[in-house]
Amino acid sequence: MKNTRNRLPLIAVMANSGFEAGLPTQTVDDKYCRAVSEAVGANCIVVPTSASADALEDLVQIVDGILLTGDTTNVEPHHYGGVGNLQSHGPFDPQRDRSVLQLIKLAHKKDVPMLGICRGMQEMNVALGGTLRNDLYGNLSFADHCVRPQDGPPETRYAPSHIVELVQDGRLREHLGLVRAEVNSLHKQAVDILADSLRSEAISQDGLVEAFCDPDRNFFYGVQWHAEFSALSDQVSQALFAMFSQSVHVYSGKLIPL
Repeated sequence: MKNTRNRLPLIAVMANSGFEAGLPTQTVDDKYCRAVSEAVGANCIVVPTSASADALEDLVQIVDGILLTGDTTNVEPHHYGGVGNLQSHGPFDPQRDRSVLQLIKLAHKKDVPMLGICRGMQEMNVALGGTLRNDLYGNLSFADHCVRPQDGPPETRYAPSHIVELVQDGRLREHLGLVRAEVNSLHKQAVDILADSLRSEAISQDGLVEAFCDPDRNFFYGVQWHAEFSALSDQVSQALFAMFSQSVHVYSGKLIPL
């Protein structure tokens, strides 16, 4: 007998390349999957970095949203016209770069709801023609973005660490009803030149773009902070995932647009 239960929306979650015991792996932190399940109310499917071009084209036809995860790796500089090597700009995940940049372009064209977090945000900017900078640590011009300990408990690593100003007349400021918010910071790269189609939504007090959207898409948002870690407990993260959830459910046909 055919199962008549209503299907939950399906969200593609981007994986990272890795190695374990000499074998290549595909990994996703559980916090992203839990955010999809608990904060969005959707099922998730992991997208391997090894996905072929044809597989990615098929994928955007069946999913209702895409979540681009963060990672310790950086986008290779040749993708945005930059100069650097493994020592100056690494570590890298070239396999992820190849697949995710194509996925972003396909999803952007089809207007699939997309939320990029940390590395994911940076990838979205690069895919649409923007550039990145890699000079935050040790740079007195970016006092908000000092090196944070990476070996402590998650509650310490992902704790709020600096203020962002929400852009006047921006969607986030309108939706949140806030002028500023306190966010965490675990990134080595950041937006330098914003892609032409993107609009800044939040700026750190030391001048970096911390969130953006494409105003010509239903939901195409990137945030530099790790909103997934506190998707159910932090006011800003809750609101961001509520916006994403609304867009995903509308896209899937489960809700009528407001």
